[in-house]
Amino acid sequence: MAGGKELEDTHRKQPWGLRWRSSVGFVTFVVMFGILTDQLAYSLIIPVIPYQLGALGYNGIAAKLSWLLVAFSGTLVLTTPLIAHYSEVYRNRKIPLIAGLVSLTVSQIMFMEAPAYWLMVLARVLQGLSATVIWTVGLALLCDTVPERSLGRQFGITSVGLTIGNLVGPPVGGALYQRWGFRAPFIFGIIFAGIDLVARLLLVERHEAIRWGVDPMDISAGDKNMSPEAASEVTASERTEKPPMTASHSAPHQRNGDSPVGGSEAQIEVGIEAELREGDQTEKESKPRVTLLPHIVLLKLMKSPRATVCIVVSLVWGLVWIAQETTVVLHMNRVWGLDPDQAGIAFIAAVVPTIFSTAISGWLGDKYGSAPVGCAAIFLSLPWYGLITIEGSLAMFLTFLALEAFFASCLIPMVMLELSSVGRTVESVGYAHVYGALSLAYGIGTTVGPIIAGQMYDHIERGWFAIGFTAMGLMSVLFVLALFMLGERPLGVRLLRNKERTPVEQSSGQ
Repeated sequence: MAGGKELEDTHRKQPWGLRWRSSVGFVTFVVMFGILTDQLAYSLIIPVIPYQLGALGYNGIAAKLSWLLVAFSGTLVLTTPLIAHYSEVYRNRKIPLIAGLVSLTVSQIMFMEAPAYWLMVLARVLQGLSATVIWTVGLALLCDTVPERSLGRQFGITSVGLTIGNLVGPPVGGALYQRWGFRAPFIFGIIFAGIDLVARLLLVERHEAIRWGVDPMDISAGDKNMSPEAASEVTASERTEKPPMTASHSAPHQRNGDSPVGGSEAQIEVGIEAELREGDQTEKESKPRVTLLPHIVLLKLMKSPRATVCIVVSLVWGLVWIAQETTVVLHMNRVWGLDPDQAGIAFIAAVVPTIFSTAISGWLGDKYGSAPVGCAAIFLSLPWYGLITIEGSLAMFLTFLALEAFFASCLIPMVMLELSSVGRTVESVGYAHVYGALSLAYGIGTTVGPIIAGQMYDHIERGWFAIGFTAMGLMSVLFVLALFMLGERPLGVRLLRNKERTPVEQSSGQ
């Protein structure tokens, strides 16, 4: 009776809406909306900053815009190790997420009212800090909550926020500026930040929900459709870290001396799913609290081939994407005579398909594993980097650009999925560390990308041609690296082993 009363009291004292506030769906929404808000705040003001700098009497506006970009990306690079370290040491995701959003809101207000350029730089620094938090702590929160077997789908959904934010921000910012003036885009961003703040405050982390007897982690029915390759990667990562199951763990499935073989197929299936769910929970909670210094963690990550290739992919992908984004408007203006507004709309139309590609690749990653899907994404994107250098019709160019963006963006959820496995299997390395490394690499790529692209476009006679084939060369290197380093069982290694096995089987058959 006493035990029942205690359970009843515990249930009565549960926080309001505990189940949905800690659910996989709500956590995924919070991270996706956080990424969307962050990208909107960054991109909304891109079209209006040059006009404001001119209104304040500044010259050399192009150079000042470049330094604002450096302030953002540089902050991303410098603050990532510290934020990742804090999040893992104290095992708290919610407080950094709220602090990051406060930083973003303050930056919007500073930018809106800045009477001098140095305040704009400081505002961009605060925006970089906010971006670090959502990409490092937000993705770590997702890994804390979502079962391993459905992480790819959730990463695909959260990546949609990145695409929508980048697509919607500049045209909406320009329209708001023309209709209501300089402050309008910032107010729009602050409204989004307010909605985001409510969502983050409502969030309940998984370890808090478990205290009230609610575990948001669940194995979905769709996971039964995993391919053998994907299942082997999941099993291998679990086997690397999960401790041996004790008698008490296996007892529920073997009562009265019955073996699993003796039960019905439905009972066996339920037992396996319960064991997998328990394994996921044990795996995520049994890792010791990480206290290594950031540079030591980075060195440990670089010793892992899987982590190394993900870091390189993040750096190169960020460099290539931002390099093209920086110069594509200039290219369309030179070849087809499009003004900046027309070129911006054309570019948006070309990359709209990426809204769907990340969700599709995330689903495929859960089904087949990160190695085959990641390698296929890189391989299928390769020809389009060369074809977009052809100066034919505008429709043909936009088609090639759309296909390139579609396949290249499929790589993002695969890198996130692969790093989640690294966070589980590398000792003393947590989820915030691995996504901190991703954020760090991406920040470096987006910092140097515009500089390299600008120099190539301005100083090489056929600058766009050079940028396209440089990107194609870099992505080709990524394909080779991914082929032999991505995944628990890299695709290239599998193919070589199968090739070696075939002659042996043929000779034995003779």
